[in-house]
Amino acid sequence: MPLRKPAAWYGTPEALRVADTILSFQTPAGGWGKNADRSGPPRRPGESWSPPEGAQRKDSWSYVGTIDNGATTTEMRFLALVAAQLGDRGDVYRAAFLKGLRYLLNAQYPNGGFPQIYPLQGGYHDAVTLNDDAMVRVLDLMLDIGEGRSVYGFVPPALKQETQGALRRASAMLVATQQASGAKRTGWGQQYDVLSLELAGARNFEPAALASSESAGVLMFLMRLPDPAPDVRDAVHAGVAWLRAAALRDLAWTGGGAAGRRLQPAPGAPALWSRYYDARTGKPVFGDRDRSIHDDVSEIDVERRNGYAWYGSVPEKALARYAAWSQPIKPVRVILVGDSTMAPNGGYGDALCRRLAPRVACLNKGRAGRSTSSYRAEGYWEEIRGLLEENRDFSQTYVLIQFGHNDQPGKPGRSTDLKTEFPANMGRYADEAVATGAVPVMVTPLARRTFENGKLADTLAPWAAATRAVASERRLPLVDLHTASMTAFAALGEAESTTLGPPPKTDAKGPDLTHLNEKGAEIVAPIVLREFTGAVPALSLPPMQR
Repeated sequence: MPLRKPAAWYGTPEALRVADTILSFQTPAGGWGKNADRSGPPRRPGESWSPPEGAQRKDSWSYVGTIDNGATTTEMRFLALVAAQLGDRGDVYRAAFLKGLRYLLNAQYPNGGFPQIYPLQGGYHDAVTLNDDAMVRVLDLMLDIGEGRSVYGFVPPALKQETQGALRRASAMLVATQQASGAKRTGWGQQYDVLSLELAGARNFEPAALASSESAGVLMFLMRLPDPAPDVRDAVHAGVAWLRAAALRDLAWTGGGAAGRRLQPAPGAPALWSRYYDARTGKPVFGDRDRSIHDDVSEIDVERRNGYAWYGSVPEKALARYAAWSQPIKPVRVILVGDSTMAPNGGYGDALCRRLAPRVACLNKGRAGRSTSSYRAEGYWEEIRGLLEENRDFSQTYVLIQFGHNDQPGKPGRSTDLKTEFPANMGRYADEAVATGAVPVMVTPLARRTFENGKLADTLAPWAAATRAVASERRLPLVDLHTASMTAFAALGEAESTTLGPPPKTDAKGPDLTHLNEKGAEIVAPIVLREFTGAVPALSLPPMQR
């Protein structure tokens, strides 16, 4: 089941055949069996939902789903990719995905862990299972759903909330089950007893011990969490420190055949990790089929030496990610400079800042009644320049500059000449922002909600055009709020657009069609945010400082 094909491939007949086979093998509980070829024919009536695993297989397991070896999560991801290409025709695949998500939620234990198989069948399969990243694959899928990735956009809000609750319980369990040697926390095991959450073994040769690969998987997941809590950060720091200390240098895992694989000196070889480490001593340990435990891999049977991954380099991926994750990340800052349509109490600025918080420091310095001329003359820009000089605590500062309403004729002390003063003033603001290392973002003026004969009138087109020209000449990012708001208000219509303004003043001749009430701000702010992030592709909303 390929998950990395071009998006269009998932709408092809080939992909639909695989998707239909996946549907046919979904168990009554909602999961899927493992190690199955989904490119083959659909399940026949009476055929087992799960493929046999040998002569000792229990018939009762024919309907049991699992999260082992990527099962269930891989089928779900494939179905979501197919559904995304089909519109309403994809509803049958969405329904199967949602049934699978319900299966995963039902399978979770109250303590936050997940068993390897569900419904439960006894034995080590009932243990909380990190082996081969089984539980982590489930949590990664749930994180993708919570992040709102487009292919999972059909998941209902209530189910998303349940998924977020499952993530919180699982994250807490992972932090709680990190092992310790004395005062130092170390790593995680492959399995945990479901009641005591003590380390548990699985197959005869899989002891109750620390597992380097699974510890790396847990760390990779924890480093994905947005705004990690202090206990999560501490767990990551400690886990990485343990992996670094447990690494084996200048050795290679080589050989095979009748002599068996061996650990050999290899100066300069990449770091290796033992599959298992004793939780108390921190030394590598190795299991055999007779359940014996050894501290020397050469002591176990050749069949097991050759047939199991006793050493590997998987933790290297976690260490590489940690190198970036652990760096102090300075926040981005956004400063809003403009008139009343941006300012507090009448503009969209505060609503925009709420959408950027807490990951972006946003300051609304819009001021009512100001033009490109009066904003500077009255000292407001000098305040902005002072803020821009204090930029050492921010990775980048963006200054959104929007004027036009009060630059129009008929406003004594504020009006500016459209041909000469207005573009010069806008350009000067931009140039001075650039000189401090900030990024100016030119914003065309918000449209007025004035309708004439049922059609939205454009009263600010020349000032919008002048703003675009300043941005174009200097190759600056542009938020074309004028065009976007004209489109939005026209779509709303005259009656609805009239409800977006504050109550008219007592001496007003009609409704306020320029400024915004809370409802209006909540409509305009998302438009600005969309245009802003589109104009500045490099803009990211970084996680909080580690």
